[in-house]
Amino acid sequence: MDWQPLKVARLVADGEVLELGGRTVEVFNVPGHTTESVVLFDRDRNQVFTGDFVYRHLGGIIAFASGSDLTAYKENSTRLLRLTHADALLFGAHGIPRFDRDWLVLLDRELDKIIKEIATYRYAAHYLAPGLPWRVYQNGDLYIYTTPLVDPPLFWSKWMGLLVVTMSFLSLYLLYRMARPRSYRKPSFRRE
Repeated sequence: MDWQPLKVARLVADGEVLELGGRTVEVFNVPGHTTESVVLFDRDRNQVFTGDFVYRHLGGIIAFASGSDLTAYKENSTRLLRLTHADALLFGAHGIPRFDRDWLVLLDRELDKIIKEIATYRYAAHYLAPGLPWRVYQNGDLYIYTTPLVDPPLFWSKWMGLLVVTMSFLSLYLLYRMARPRSYRKPSFRRE
């Protein structure tokens, strides 16, 4: 793949209308999945291009990136529901390409439960980060993966990274000590 550098001409403001040559879209900044999540809303066609903010994918919705914020996710899913009509079509970045607004309603409801700490969850591995016990919330086909055991800011902090590295080294050292063959020395007897 050949990467080409891009020059940013200007920043687009939240709610700004862009003309795309025969098509008009509004840009909305919707942090939650990540800090830079945006959706494009074509009011004339009643279509919303949601990127990774909301998508219908059997692998689940990821809410454990370093910029994930579950409170902001909930606030912006509610905001997106207020901006759209019941018959709006949504297009995600991957998974099932087109889905109804009901999927957003379900996401909003489940995020509300998570924020209010009344959601049930279990721990499971996720294919993006195998070996770690990610917290997963499930309602039918909707899976939401969040950080394991602790809140996202703590999990992604440099102190947590230092703790993980330290514990890893200690575990490896203990394994090495247990696996290392012990040398046996015959006792020596001296005559006196």
